[in-house]
Amino acid sequence: MSQLDCCIIFDIDGVIIDNTERIEKYGLNENKEDFYSDRLMAFDKPRELGIKSLEEKKKVGKIVIVTGRPERVRKKTTQELSSFGVELKEIKIIFRPNNIDKIEEWKVKKILELRDSGCNICEVHEDSEEVIYMLKYKIKGTKFFLHKGNKVESI
Repeated sequence: MSQLDCCIIFDIDGVIIDNTERIEKYGLNENKEDFYSDRLMAFDKPRELGIKSLEEKKKVGKIVIVTGRPERVRKKTTQELSSFGVELKEIKIIFRPNNIDKIEEWKVKKILELRDSGCNICEVHEDSEEVIYMLKYKIKGTKFFLHKGNKVESI
């Protein structure tokens, strides 16, 4: 399979970035405006396992990041990823619109749109079991990887 044939989807939070401390400081409600404030994003750390996976997968196919982070934090997020050593030059990042609250449903819809536009989705790297299971039965022949803590599990 050539690079042009394969799209590999990554999430940011819980996959490339460890936002555990931000969640501990604020809670799990990512829909609140303050969750993505500079003050709380300062608690984010690189998730080495996810970054390593992303860098390895660049050799296999095209990387597309589909994140539940709102569009309004694009600049801060790209700065954060770059500071953690993620080379963004050939990576497409799709942020959710600022006015969308149902993050999991939006992500599934966006990934299915990528598939329908000709992106052959070979792998999905996600920390949400809900997103993986919503996609697993809609995209055949795709490998799904659940990122949790210091582990990656094939689903």
